[in-house]
Amino acid sequence: MNRLINWMNESFAPKVNKFAQNVWVKALQRTMIATLPIILVGSIVNIITTCKMYFPILPDLSTIYYYTFYLLGLFVAIMIPYYVAEGKRKKKIQLISIITSVGVFLMLQKWNLNPWGETGIMFTNLGPQGIVLAIIGGYFVSYIMCRLADFSFFGENSVLPDFVTSWFNQMLPIAICFAIPFVIVYLLDFNILNAITEIFAPIQNISNTLGGFVLINFLYVFFYSIGASGWILSGAFYPILIGNIALNGAAVAAGNPVVGVATNEVIYSGWCAIGGLGCTLPLVLYMLKSKSKKLKGIAKGAFIPTLCNINEPIVYGAPIILNPILMIPMWINSIVIPIIVYFALTLGFVTIPSQALNLGFIPTFISCFLVNYDLRSYLLLAVAFAVACVVWLPFFKVYETQVLKDENNGEGK
Repeated sequence: MNRLINWMNESFAPKVNKFAQNVWVKALQRTMIATLPIILVGSIVNIITTCKMYFPILPDLSTIYYYTFYLLGLFVAIMIPYYVAEGKRKKKIQLISIITSVGVFLMLQKWNLNPWGETGIMFTNLGPQGIVLAIIGGYFVSYIMCRLADFSFFGENSVLPDFVTSWFNQMLPIAICFAIPFVIVYLLDFNILNAITEIFAPIQNISNTLGGFVLINFLYVFFYSIGASGWILSGAFYPILIGNIALNGAAVAAGNPVVGVATNEVIYSGWCAIGGLGCTLPLVLYMLKSKSKKLKGIAKGAFIPTLCNINEPIVYGAPIILNPILMIPMWINSIVIPIIVYFALTLGFVTIPSQALNLGFIPTFISCFLVNYDLRSYLLLAVAFAVACVVWLPFFKVYETQVLKDENNGEGK
């Protein structure tokens, strides 16, 4: 075990962190984080809209929900070039990259145009279903813009004003950014969105199998436990998770069964991250009652954040990161609890969420009901929490003994 931990600490973790700090990877991570407030607003509106069923006097705010959740792809198309240009320290192309990225994203949708200027586009394609397309378009535009950022038609001694030369110099990268999608989408009549949907369909389906669902949960926790942000996986998992909740909503509207288990609502707002990834709330509760002054002090500072599913204080403070005694129960929870949750949902014991309600920072005992308005959610939460308590207890006892020994040795010196 020590060999494994040393290898992760000295070789694997540094490489993962180096990858996570790459400008292109970091841009996507920061983009996904930046969109969360928009999703939270839509989630709150969704709660109010649901309450309207019982309190008709409340206003109908569903339009706000549609213009937040179903424009996520557009927001991603804006943010990626912004963060890439910022990371590359090329702020002079930041604004034009954003404008171009939005245009390219809309072009990739393949609007139906006619001579009278009327257009037709699926509104939902601008949202979760279009996120992957937005990522591709955003990266494409960012690459072209960064490569040609220093290109100029004019010499250093040009007498033209800087803003004029800037206009002409930006025309080439803009033209390339639009010409290539035009050839692919319109001249070759290739529907990129349909192609992406077909490519990701098997991945989407796998995510909703037992193995796929458990793997998503485990990988998030595994990378987190070695010091790498779970957002390193956002490019792969975020479109799948948020796409599943959109498909669930469409299935309910069409009267079809809901099958998308792998969603943010199930993992973060539901039952798989009680206290945060790895279900760390039981650990904090144990530490609050610990005989160790150190552990008790850490737990006091971490309790409120962990209650709101923000477990960085306990993950870094205990610490759990690269601590074999506490990493292992975190891994076990990321496997056992998703298995329990998966069967509870797929066998119909608890309703699968079908509306976007990304309220990850609300205590789980509140959010687990809001994701599906099913009272049975509390029973599933109780089972998941009990299992997490059982998993953490023996490892906590071992770690507490170790910490107490160190404290006693320190006092005896």
